[in-house]
Amino acid sequence: MAKSKSIDDRISELSDDLLCKILSYLPTKQSINTSILSKRWKSLWFFIPSLDFAYDERDDHNIGLETEYFRFVQFVDGVFGSRRHVHVDQPNIRRFRLRCGFSNSTYDTTRWINNALQLGNVEELDISLYSRLFSTLPTQVFTCTTLVVIKLHELTIEGEVDSVCLPSLKILNLHCVKFLSDDCVAKVLSGSSATLEDLILESAISFKTSYSSSSKLVCKSFFPKLRRVSAKIRNSFLFPLKVLSNVQFMEISSYTLYDAPAVPTFNNLVTLNISLILLYWERVMHIIQNSPKLQNLVIEKLQYLTIKPLPSSVFLPSLKFMRLRWLKFEDRDCVGKLLSGCPNLEKNTHFAHEHIDVSSWGNSIRFPKLDIAIVPTLHLPLEALYNAQLLRISPNDLTLKPLPASSVFLPSLKVVRLRWVKFEDSGCVGKLLSGCPNLEKISHFEHKDIDVSSWGNSIRFPNLDIAIVPALWLPLEALQNAQLLRISPNGYPTSHAPIFHNLRDVMLDLIIVYNWDFIVSLIHHSPKLQVLVIKKDLENESMVERQNWCNPNNISGCFPSHLRECKLVGFRGLNSEVQFARYIMKNAMVLESMIIWPLEAQKMPRIAKILWSSPRSSPTCELSFESQASKRCFWW
Repeated sequence: MAKSKSIDDRISELSDDLLCKILSYLPTKQSINTSILSKRWKSLWFFIPSLDFAYDERDDHNIGLETEYFRFVQFVDGVFGSRRHVHVDQPNIRRFRLRCGFSNSTYDTTRWINNALQLGNVEELDISLYSRLFSTLPTQVFTCTTLVVIKLHELTIEGEVDSVCLPSLKILNLHCVKFLSDDCVAKVLSGSSATLEDLILESAISFKTSYSSSSKLVCKSFFPKLRRVSAKIRNSFLFPLKVLSNVQFMEISSYTLYDAPAVPTFNNLVTLNISLILLYWERVMHIIQNSPKLQNLVIEKLQYLTIKPLPSSVFLPSLKFMRLRWLKFEDRDCVGKLLSGCPNLEKNTHFAHEHIDVSSWGNSIRFPKLDIAIVPTLHLPLEALYNAQLLRISPNDLTLKPLPASSVFLPSLKVVRLRWVKFEDSGCVGKLLSGCPNLEKISHFEHKDIDVSSWGNSIRFPNLDIAIVPALWLPLEALQNAQLLRISPNGYPTSHAPIFHNLRDVMLDLIIVYNWDFIVSLIHHSPKLQVLVIKKDLENESMVERQNWCNPNNISGCFPSHLRECKLVGFRGLNSEVQFARYIMKNAMVLESMIIWPLEAQKMPRIAKILWSSPRSSPTCELSFESQASKRCFWW
């Protein structure tokens, strides 16, 4: 009992300062509700260094908007009144956060912001006024010397910004903020340039655009401590690149590149993210080449953009991650020229509109440190990806020519997926897979089956966990360690399956006929099998009853004792199908569900009657019939 009491009272042992800090992470309304807990908590909320209010008219459905908003105004005013009475000489509001979506709230929000600035040494101001009309913000915000963080969302700065004094400001986030003029924007940025470390401008606009000399006031300022900038605005002249030359992270749109007379050297730039809306490819390349420490590069285009030829040489020795999205290259050698200058890439992601022929690249491109390669539409030489651990290649209608006579060796490759890839020589597959001894997952989908009968026992995957190869006739011995397996039994003429010691889930795709001997052998040789799915979609009924069902008597191995779910998809009601379903229900000791998805609903009443009267070994087994429309997704 004493131990339980100490645990219950542990929160009471915390100091008032620590409790106030914990409560400061809650909305003010919730923190005030804690005052009913005890006498100690009754006045604790007065000393919380944070005020957080939120109201959204979109959430009000049952009460009149004006009535509910009036209650919100009374609550906020009451809080300010109480804080003003308690903290006359010792203001302690460090953070003020306001979310208000009422259309007629301009007067109230301005008054509350002024109250917060007057009552406390506010360090963080987070205002979001997402109403149908822009709400205003008092210009006194920009003369608050204690502010460290300013986050403004969907509002208007009223009047001229005559003076700016933000000596402590480190983070400035302006999203959909309207200024009276560009001069006001320039003054705000200049007034915080000495201390600013993180700057985000998203659609910050002005009522009128002026190209006077004063509008370029920010050009005279430098941001010595700025480390991160995200500027997606149209007012490009406010941000000449030279004032950003000290940043480590830069996210800009091509508008920022407009009218840039010179590209400076970005000695500290590590991450560059560019959204190309207008075509300034030459300036983009200048920024890249003038960034000696660049490690991460992302170039995206909202619409397809055609890239002109690159300079004669590109060398980016520090680049580790590159992503190019929705870019088309006028000269297809551009990609090779770009990639060949990035010898230390660790991850490459490329999404292009058109395929790129790299047959002429030869062996000039190597990425010895490559860890992840996602190049679904880029024909990279396989030799360039030899060190990858995760590889995705999905070129459409691609026919791979025979691999070189020399062996392929990819000892680090763990995941491989080849989709819609045709091999000119079926020996290519064996040569490729035999060089991947540490594969953990293999996924292959193609149009035609590949005969691997000549491969023998040369391929083994001791670490294989998942194998999804419905149309690839891999030797079953190579897949013996898999836990999840999807294959087509029609590819295996043998009636005997090897032992799968770890197999837990299996799906069998039946293309032509039911190979019952093989299916039963696979079940008996999978002692840990829990889920069995047999999928049959063929419409040619004259071919599906070739092999009649025979009760297995002399088959080796025992029926798996863990089988809990069996699904028969495309069930036609054939005699062999019915007998197989009865066999499963009779022998599966812990079967929980036998699910049948019939192809012809009119046959199901007769089949259901037979199966319902069939013996079941599991007392918890449930038999159900589901329509094709209700078909759920499988793990594969």
